[in-house]
Amino acid sequence: MPTTTKAELEMMDNRLEIMSQAVKTLRPAFDAFYASLDRKQQQRLDVFGPRLEEEKADLIVAGGYRHSRLGEWIFGGVTRELLTASPVCCLLSH
Repeated sequence: MPTTTKAELEMMDNRLEIMSQAVKTLRPAFDAFYASLDRKQQQRLDVFGPRLEEEKADLIVAGGYRHSRLGEWIFGGVTRELLTASPVCCLLSH
């Protein structure tokens, strides 16, 4: 564990570089996944697109909750859409 501020900054810089490389490596897979979605799924994700690009986000953090099947059928399930069709990584917590 780093004991100085300089060492902590170097460790954070190293972690950010590793995460950046991971995003660059995975981006083609995300693009291929998006292309495989049906139009309705793509439209749902496109709502996030401009905001994600504007913020240069590479992670969505959200609460994951399950509702009744009927409720999800009528209103849709955001959690499921995020898990199945998100253009960026997701961190969900319940």
